[in-house]
Amino acid sequence: MAKLYYSNKDLKNDLSEIARQINVSGWKPEVVIGPGRGAFVMGVMLSHYFEVPFEAFRWQTRDGAIEDSETLQHILSKYKDKKILIVDDINDSGKTLIGINEVVDSLDF
Repeated sequence: MAKLYYSNKDLKNDLSEIARQINVSGWKPEVVIGPGRGAFVMGVMLSHYFEVPFEAFRWQTRDGAIEDSETLQHILSKYKDKKILIVDDINDSGKTLIGINEVVDSLDF
């Protein structure tokens, strides 16, 4: 398999395009949340762009199997009446986002 080298410039360009598409949609997040480690850089960058808070929680399905549902539930409850943007850097098997979605669905909002 060929390697893909992804630079900081690529990241900034891609996040600019994501932010542009969100703006065009007319929807604006009131908080950005994401699992560590991967979502931290993009989550903070998007939170700065939209001038909203970034909240992190521990969730790793690849290296160490950490699923901090309690912190995620706390964050979601804290912002239950807000528009929440959940970000992550990699979605290969979907396992992380499926697990996060299960926590979201388990809350009675």
